[in-house]
Amino acid sequence: LYGQNGSGKTSVVEALRFVKMLLSGEELPADTKEYIAQGEEECEIDVSFSVAEEVQKETVNYSVALKKDADGFVITHDSCSEKREHPCC
Repeated sequence: LYGQNGSGKTSVVEALRFVKMLLSGEELPADTKEYIAQGEEECEIDVSFSVAEEVQKETVNYSVALKKDADGFVITHDSCSEKREHPCC
């Protein structure tokens, strides 16, 4: 990742770390609510990535929403979908 200071490079890396933890069934750190923008009560992370195995390729979309609460944060929504791409000829 390349960009000016303050352009969000660290935010992207942290979001990917959270997605990895969520997809692996790991517990998010207690300070996760600190990553929700100041003045906001919730945030959403949407990622798409490709998974390739031999000749089959799939695109996976994952979305998760976090909301601040008295105990830290709660996950208010998450979804995962896939789209298979059929090999040509």
